[in-house]
Amino acid sequence: MKNKRTQWLVVVFCCTLAVGVFWHGWVSDRPKPQIAKPTDSRFTFPDRIEHFPGKRVTNLVALADFTIDDGMEVAGLVVNGEPRAYLLEGMSMDDSHLAHDSVGGESISVVYCNRLSTVRCMAIPKEQQDEFIVTGWTNDTVQLAFQTNHFSIEADSLPLPEIEVVNTSIAEWRQRHPSSKIYVGDFLDVLESARQRNQVLPSRYSVTPFATPPSRKISGS
Repeated sequence: MKNKRTQWLVVVFCCTLAVGVFWHGWVSDRPKPQIAKPTDSRFTFPDRIEHFPGKRVTNLVALADFTIDDGMEVAGLVVNGEPRAYLLEGMSMDDSHLAHDSVGGESISVVYCNRLSTVRCMAIPKEQQDEFIVTGWTNDTVQLAFQTNHFSIEADSLPLPEIEVVNTSIAEWRQRHPSSKIYVGDFLDVLESARQRNQVLPSRYSVTPFATPPSRKISGS
């Protein structure tokens, strides 16, 4: 009886050992998930995690029709001879920091950090723009991701070709590029929300901001 019990224990031990060896080999052979590593030394995983995929530029208006304070700040750029301005006050909301546009026949993405007053613009194929997102903030700095690349808006180098952007006033940009269009982002929504809450607005906002209000249905190209 004792010998049979011993034999049974040996069989159980051998089976357990065989299963363990098989399991270890199977797990070891499985492909490891690829964890995205930061490509920017300034990047740290955000204190506040978000997922803002950016907004398609639709509400464009001729700069000549923008009748509000000429001292307001814009980011201006020129692509293949076509100028474009971006009203920074319209890109200051959390879900409005990133705008996907088409200028001069090129697809571009413009990102703005209102806490640092920093603007960057990158050329990116239109079909990949949805893969470029705002992931959150670290120390008031916007953190970004494109595919498996994580980086800060202040990164020394970017994973996409960069396009030069100029921070200037509406008046100065209009003088340089009178035919330019301007993207106003959430500016109208910010005004309306403030009025609904009976907030006191600067006197410059008491006027109609546009001679011809921007359409939210037209494309950005």
